[in-house]
Amino acid sequence: MHFHRPPVPVRAAGRDSACEQPAGLPGCLGDPTRLQELVYIFLENARQYTEKGFIKLSLYKRGSFAAIEIADSGIGIDAHDLPRIFERFYRGDKARVRDGTGLGLSIAETIAKKHGGRIEVESKPGEGTIFTIFIPLKEVHHG
Repeated sequence: MHFHRPPVPVRAAGRDSACEQPAGLPGCLGDPTRLQELVYIFLENARQYTEKGFIKLSLYKRGSFAAIEIADSGIGIDAHDLPRIFERFYRGDKARVRDGTGLGLSIAETIAKKHGGRIEVESKPGEGTIFTIFIPLKEVHHG
């Protein structure tokens, strides 16, 4: 993954944050307000479950999709909870039961699917989580 701009570090409440974005990435198809909400859900979850360490937002192209990756060094998600995290009201491990309704990830998945996208997740308890959101890119016509 090559980025034309260096990550932008942000320091907040014991967490290091950075944003990486490649130059020249075409826009995504969809409702900008819903796409913003989608990213916000994952950033807010990362903030909520990462007391120390880092939160990193990356944007890159994978095939005909924009890949929006939110990685953190937070508490992580147990493997037995991963298949259910997008269910409405599902609240897995008691360590993850904090503020909120248990609807955020369900809403995020609905937004991604309505935009023709998908969400992938990797997580390890005690090490952190990586959510990658794939949203179709606008076709760019040359000529």
